[in-house]
Amino acid sequence: MIVQLFGILDFYVGILLILANLGLKGPFLVIVLGLLFIKSLAFFGGLLSALDVLGGLILLAMSFYGVMIPSLVVWLFVAWFFQKALFSFMH
Repeated sequence: MIVQLFGILDFYVGILLILANLGLKGPFLVIVLGLLFIKSLAFFGGLLSALDVLGGLILLAMSFYGVMIPSLVVWLFVAWFFQKALFSFMH
């Protein structure tokens, strides 16, 4: 059950990254970012958790500080979060 909840969180972060790339902000951005950072730090396991934190930092920088991140980087992280969500739903 918890794996599916983490999958939903990863899927929502991917959606928020797409919206942030288009210049839009999601309604629960602060809550989702907080949950992502807590999940990444609580289950810190090396490179994979570091990529979660980096994706969260990119979303934070794009949404709150207006930092322009190259679209390729954003789409790579969107693919990263979507494939993590897909595999957690398959579990």
